[in-house]
Amino acid sequence: MLMKTAIKFARVEATILEDIKVRDLLITGWGKDQEYIGANLRGANLISADLSNANLKLADLGEASLQAANLNNANLTEALAIGTNFTTAQMSGTCLEGWNIDHTTILDNVESKYIYLLEEAKPETDDRERRPSSGYFQEGDFTKLFQEVLNTVDLIFRNGVDAKAFMSSFQQVQVENEGIPMKIQGMENKGDGVVVIRIDVPPETKKEKIHQDFMEIYEQNVRVLEEKYQKELQETKRYISQNIQDNQKQHQMELAEIKKQDARLEEQNKHMISLVNEIFQKSTSANYLVTLNFEGGSFATGFPVIRANIWLENHPFPISFSSNLPPNSDFYNV
Repeated sequence: MLMKTAIKFARVEATILEDIKVRDLLITGWGKDQEYIGANLRGANLISADLSNANLKLADLGEASLQAANLNNANLTEALAIGTNFTTAQMSGTCLEGWNIDHTTILDNVESKYIYLLEEAKPETDDRERRPSSGYFQEGDFTKLFQEVLNTVDLIFRNGVDAKAFMSSFQQVQVENEGIPMKIQGMENKGDGVVVIRIDVPPETKKEKIHQDFMEIYEQNVRVLEEKYQKELQETKRYISQNIQDNQKQHQMELAEIKKQDARLEEQNKHMISLVNEIFQKSTSANYLVTLNFEGGSFATGFPVIRANIWLENHPFPISFSSNLPPNSDFYNV
């Protein structure tokens, strides 16, 4: 009663008590089936609290006391648990995907039969990566399982990972945290675009800072690269568009030149046909001497090549030219 009264009249602005659900949890210790997504529970006294089936995804549990708390089937996906005390906590069926722990996280004597490493099952296998895959943990197995995790920073990417942005970010984080040895332990594709990359760091490293530094730098690098990609894409589009326009202009010019040549050839053919007709009409006159050499063809199909020589009266040299003649049905039907 005294605690309720004290909290009622306390100034809770800018504290974890600002959230009424958090206040109720701290007063009653009852959080079963409740939603605490992203809740600020840093330093909270949750000893023996019932948080079974509670959703604590992305919650800040840093330095909180959860000794003997009931976390069976709770969701601790990406929860921050640096310096958190889970001594003798119950954690059977708990989802621990990407939770952030380090050497200051106390996992002594945790009671757990099994846990899940994925919040949602893989569509192709319906597998949430249960540990152990079958059967149950023996005493001490839970702590052993996460001993390796205590020395790594898990970086979770939900929309794939940009390799160039990642390597650039990794190098920047190494420079900014000079003196802290880091190396990439491995990468795991969880499916549906989710990729987890583990970074080996010394046990005493402040993993929260490394994680925060990396994700901030990575997001910044992704934005920079995206702007660069978009700029290059626009330049490529402009280049292609300009080439298309230039090709269209060139094609139009070539078509215009072809039309001009066709027109000239048509005019020459008309002139040739007219001249040949005139020659045939006057072929009996003594004023003309005409020789025509046909290189293949017929009146039915036309003559592809005609070489003509015309001698005019009082001219010692002939007029010579070459052309072609189209089919002429009048001659063909004679």
